[in-house]
Amino acid sequence: MLIRNNASSNRLLPVAISVMVGFLVSAQARATILLPHSGPTVTPGTASFAGLTAVAGADETIPFTGLDIFNAVKFAGTLESKVYREASGTLDFAYQVNADATGPDSIHGVSVSSYSNFSTDVDWIAGTGAVTYGSADRLAAGNGDTVSFDYSAGANAIAPGDSADWILIKTNAVFFNNLGNTSLIDGGTANLQTFQPVPEPASIGLLVLGAGMLLPRRSRRRT
Repeated sequence: MLIRNNASSNRLLPVAISVMVGFLVSAQARATILLPHSGPTVTPGTASFAGLTAVAGADETIPFTGLDIFNAVKFAGTLESKVYREASGTLDFAYQVNADATGPDSIHGVSVSSYSNFSTDVDWIAGTGAVTYGSADRLAAGNGDTVSFDYSAGANAIAPGDSADWILIKTNAVFFNNLGNTSLIDGGTANLQTFQPVPEPASIGLLVLGAGMLLPRRSRRRT
């Protein structure tokens, strides 16, 4: 009986792995990958909200205050965070930074985390604010890849009283939650909880299935 069970597991395991690999490959094929330490992979400033459908309930305006190490206020404002669905069904995550006129400093960077398992393109929607970003990068750091938008060049800094153009992170995700993290940076830092992509339930189920088939084999080997 043990031999037949092992043989059955041996036959099923390659099938499960094949299904998992096929699923992940097809998911990755739905968007162009922004590799770590690379710039935008789309022509910047050409995006628009045309053809996108706003996801109901996925629109938050979050106040922020950037503090330095001495708890002095360096900047303040609001971040609007939205989720849109492409015609293909994949999700875009959109952000607009609005800096309070009281300042006192400009905002020089916006970083959005939790994209380690997803393909990403970045862009901005020209004409929707007073400031465009200078460059974008995807950093493989911490517990998930971070997509960073750089406003450090003088003319691109988000000065007190300015609103930046909407920025977009286009993904191959089809599900999301509001447990992501967005950081705004200058001489101080503000960390906000915003929307983030999450894996499809099917992919989670396949990974659990694969792990479940391996565990009985290990248990039998010990006996």
